[in-house]
Amino acid sequence: MTLDLLSSALRIATPLCIAAFGELLCERTGLLNLSIEGNMLLGGFVGWIFASATSMAAVGLILSAFCGAVTGVIFWILTDIFELPQHITGLGLGFISQGLALTLFRLLPSSLKNPLSYSGSENASIASAFVLTLIAALLLGRWAHTRHNGVRWNIMTRSLRAADLLGVDVRTGRLYAAILACTTAALAGGVLSVLVVRNFTIGLISGRGWIALCLVILARWTPVRLVPAVFLWALLELAALHAQASGLRVGYELLIAIPYMAGLMVLGLRARSGTPATLLQHYRRSEDAA
Repeated sequence: MTLDLLSSALRIATPLCIAAFGELLCERTGLLNLSIEGNMLLGGFVGWIFASATSMAAVGLILSAFCGAVTGVIFWILTDIFELPQHITGLGLGFISQGLALTLFRLLPSSLKNPLSYSGSENASIASAFVLTLIAALLLGRWAHTRHNGVRWNIMTRSLRAADLLGVDVRTGRLYAAILACTTAALAGGVLSVLVVRNFTIGLISGRGWIALCLVILARWTPVRLVPAVFLWALLELAALHAQASGLRVGYELLIAIPYMAGLMVLGLRARSGTPATLLQHYRRSEDAA
């Protein structure tokens, strides 16, 4: 029973942890990526269709990540070069990605809309992905507070001008951050469709992108706090599902809403704590470095 519970928690937590990790790093450079929901859906579609065509899950995951990287470059160009509003640009790219995924899915013939076959290694792959994300979060947290370059990078959270004066290439750093955020979001969608659900459906993501954004706030933009926040959400969602399966005479919609209500309560207490000072700021080197 304990192993089943852990397996279920990992299946819920892993895609969220991957998506939230990239978003956290992106927001620490001052970029707010609101395209995460659409990136996850497009990445889920690309991963599923190529994994189905090649019978290789790795191919699907790699191509879903590549798709996200392309979106990240577009997001960076629009927000950091042309200085368009980050929230509007992110939402727009998210809707475009979502519409593209759903349109391509509807254009597919019914004969191709089949679930992926199970190979027996899905749980091990999910666990490996989660462990790698956990290790990355721990290493990044240590690097950002103990290494010289990490400390300089960490200053971007507080002041873009100070980071520039210390020799940090702010523009390049934000490019990498935008690519990472969109890549991890698309990869999370690929993990969800290729390893967890083993299929693509219109409701595949169902708000998980927005949950990842909330988890970044809950973790107070700190990598080492992200994993406990993700697991807390996973356990809340599991509790709601088990309550429904046990025949509890409560409306299905109310049970599903319980984790979201709990998340909102916690966010209300922590929303003002740890917010990056540079979030939503444009970077103008001629002014900031003056």
